[in-house]
Amino acid sequence: MKLKPIAFTVTSNKRLGLLTSPVNIYSTDKFNKNFKKKKDVYTALWDTGSSLTVISDELAKDLGLDIHGEMIADTAGGKIKANKYIISLSLPNRLNIENVMISSGSLGPGIDILIGMDIIGLGDFAISNVDDKTVFSFRFPSTRVIDFVKEN
Repeated sequence: MKLKPIAFTVTSNKRLGLLTSPVNIYSTDKFNKNFKKKKDVYTALWDTGSSLTVISDELAKDLGLDIHGEMIADTAGGKIKANKYIISLSLPNRLNIENVMISSGSLGPGIDILIGMDIIGLGDFAISNVDDKTVFSFRFPSTRVIDFVKEN
């Protein structure tokens, strides 16, 4: 069965140094017996330099996420021991990614979750900066090759 693509676009009136979007975090009793939804919308940072999706240590604790193992993560600051969790994400336009294994870590202020290449790589991801206005778009599943050389 072929999935119908779902996409969303984030538009800014200025050039952005960080790409963020709203995200909802949810779960089932199967993976998180004590899950406590705290709010409807969190802030996700999209990071093509990260191989994994990371939730902040504080948010993982606040949500009551069950630990599903540990891992050694390579970060910009070196190797760290990180917990592993299983969560589901609802991105804009009801683009849901369910039961994804993520790790925990220390994220910057105002960032709840970092979307890494494990999720970005499931779809098509494009960034434009026309007239100093940033637009980024994500589509899942991937449907075609985006090739700027062939478009010109």
